[in-house]
Amino acid sequence: MTILTHAEVLGYAVEAGWPRPEADIITVIANYESGDDPNAVGDQTLSRYGSIGLTQDFTGAHTPDELGVGTGQWTQAEVDRLKEPLINMKAAYIIYHEQGFTAWSTYNQDRNSAGWIALQATVTKLTPAVPQSEAHTDVDTALLWLVNAIKATPATNLVALDALAKAQAAAHDAQAAL
Repeated sequence: MTILTHAEVLGYAVEAGWPRPEADIITVIANYESGDDPNAVGDQTLSRYGSIGLTQDFTGAHTPDELGVGTGQWTQAEVDRLKEPLINMKAAYIIYHEQGFTAWSTYNQDRNSAGWIALQATVTKLTPAVPQSEAHTDVDTALLWLVNAIKATPATNLVALDALAKAQAAAHDAQAAL
């Protein structure tokens, strides 16, 4: 998988259930933690599998069961699942509910830096991108994702409204073809 754009990372956060503005903050954290690389691995000197994925979820502090990626002990299969952006964002949301943003060292160390503040201001203005690697095979799922994305953005966001209109037209065409 390639490096994701900020809009794609934000899209995964929104799809995973993060509300705005918290989704904006976890998007900035992902940039600082992994450089928006879903395959990033760090902190391997601290635990066998280290910190994984966009938000660098630390396998030494949580079991696969706690993060919703498996049961029992960490294996390569669970680590690979945690590299999937949507699953990683869902796991990060679990961590956030347990510990808040202070679970991420970059939040504690960098949130008042000029770079962080500038990036957060940029992310706040973004429309979440529909994740490209998660091909929606079900029109209803795609429409639900778009509705949630629109709810998470300002009502004046014409890009999101245009995307919803196109999705509704595509859904109508698909149903007419049946």
